[in-house]
Amino acid sequence: MKSRLEKEKFGNSINELRLAKGLTLEEFGALFNPSATPSIVSKWERGISLPAPEQMAIILQMFGKRLRNSIDIHELKIAPRYFKDILYQHKRFENRINDRNYKVGDLLMLKEFDQNGYTGNKLYVRVTYMTDAFTKDDYVCLGFEVLNNIYHNITFKKMGFLVEN
Repeated sequence: MKSRLEKEKFGNSINELRLAKGLTLEEFGALFNPSATPSIVSKWERGISLPAPEQMAIILQMFGKRLRNSIDIHELKIAPRYFKDILYQHKRFENRINDRNYKVGDLLMLKEFDQNGYTGNKLYVRVTYMTDAFTKDDYVCLGFEVLNNIYHNITFKKMGFLVEN
């Protein structure tokens, strides 16, 4: 069992990582399955408790460290029309060249790109299914779940509707 000082040090590191990635407590917690509530993430950051092993693997991956058989986090470009379809959960799959050795459990950070470049919008999904049947050579079809509709920097006026806080 880790000492209180070790937990606090690790907690400070989680806080710095979350802030460096520009994530709120809620957004950071939504990266896990099951998701961690903002109060649980806050307890991790204050060193009151530690993440479960699966959650720890994701956090270590964010730090650039790997555990054997851990998940990967892939940053991928996606066109605005597909981004919206995934955001609204009309589209739950993606065909991709398998140049990253995708596997079930991996996280995909889908970054919206339009003709002017990166829009600032991101969406996180977890790969739940993968097949190469009925695809082009070197391609895979990735089935996924949107992680609690957590997104980044979505400009709702740009998306065509207004949201109250």
